[in-house]
Amino acid sequence: MEKGEIEIKSGKVEMCFFYSEDLVATSELANYKYWLELCSQAIDKNFYTESKPITMNISIVTDEEIKEINEEHREKNKVTDVLSFPMQENMRGGDYDDFSPIIELGDIIICKSVCENQALEFKISYFEEFVHLIIHGFLHVYGYDHEISMEEEKIMFGLEEQLVLAISNLKMKTPTLCE
Repeated sequence: MEKGEIEIKSGKVEMCFFYSEDLVATSELANYKYWLELCSQAIDKNFYTESKPITMNISIVTDEEIKEINEEHREKNKVTDVLSFPMQENMRGGDYDDFSPIIELGDIIICKSVCENQALEFKISYFEEFVHLIIHGFLHVYGYDHEISMEEEKIMFGLEEQLVLAISNLKMKTPTLCE
């Protein structure tokens, strides 16, 4: 199984997308790159205000891989849509490592089959759901957690909605034949 990587940088936001060629066909790479660029731009223009650049890793995996990671790190023996592993204590609270030129936010892991199924369920495209999961994971690695209280859930889901809308607006300005 060959591994691949796409690197995206927009302003102060960098994303590294990791995939295996059995999950992401060569013909799909332009779509992934396009949507990752929109995510990076939206975060940079509509959310991130710190002076130092940030980077995050995004991986797309199989059911088996995400189930194993979920079991190992969360003691939940089930497949899930997205997992987030922050590298910083809490970016939003200003509690982050400030000793390197770029701030590493952490890892976001997306299960491709769950993303596909949720897209069908929500009657949206695969890439629209993919974007939603990236933004959800990004907010987690940034320091938001909808599971701790209803107030926190409202804050996080409000930000998620704003960023997804910003991506939608960027898409209208930079249409593509991809999708």
